[in-house]
Amino acid sequence: MTWAAARPAAAADGRLLFDVFRGDSRIGRHELRVRRVGDRIETDVAIDLEVKLAFVTLYRYRHRNREVYEGDRLVQMSSRTNNNGEDLAVDIRREGETLLIDGAEGRVTAPGQLFPTTYWQPRSVEAGAWIDSQSGRIVESRVEAVGEEVIAYEGRDIVCRRYALRGDLDCDLWYGPEGWAKLAFEVSGSRISYRRRPESDLASLPQALAS
Repeated sequence: MTWAAARPAAAADGRLLFDVFRGDSRIGRHELRVRRVGDRIETDVAIDLEVKLAFVTLYRYRHRNREVYEGDRLVQMSSRTNNNGEDLAVDIRREGETLLIDGAEGRVTAPGQLFPTTYWQPRSVEAGAWIDSQSGRIVESRVEAVGEEVIAYEGRDIVCRRYALRGDLDCDLWYGPEGWAKLAFEVSGSRISYRRRPESDLASLPQALAS
């Protein structure tokens, strides 16, 4: 399946901006910037979350991540995370058809076709396994193509494809004609959801639209 770009391809770069909500309360942002240079794709991810009760911070999360692809293959990734005071680091490099991962479990290897849990590429749901971009662990889930669903974002109703992931990853992902449109999951009894901001634009990057 290939999504048709909704706008003419102009720039070799794009970005995704999401507001992150816990229930109806905004708790932070998720930003992805993508650059294409020839066959090389570079991405930078920034996630900042903060949950407060009155003036007391109950939870704080900061994640920074850089990925490098050649064609559709991940060749390098480096992430740094502070999860409410716990520091985590992951470094990945390609060696032939294998990915070498230095993370929470030390040095491990993974099949070269896997993607990290950054979700911006629709094709990432195909393998049913991912590299956790926070810990470096291999995570697996059953993927169900729920079907087409209309969601409201950027002031419009958009037809998206919804995928339900159940297993190590329990979340729902929506992809539309302009790329990754939505994410939702439950944690500690709270509903976390992503709402895409109107400044987002991945329509010039086929890798972000195709699966």
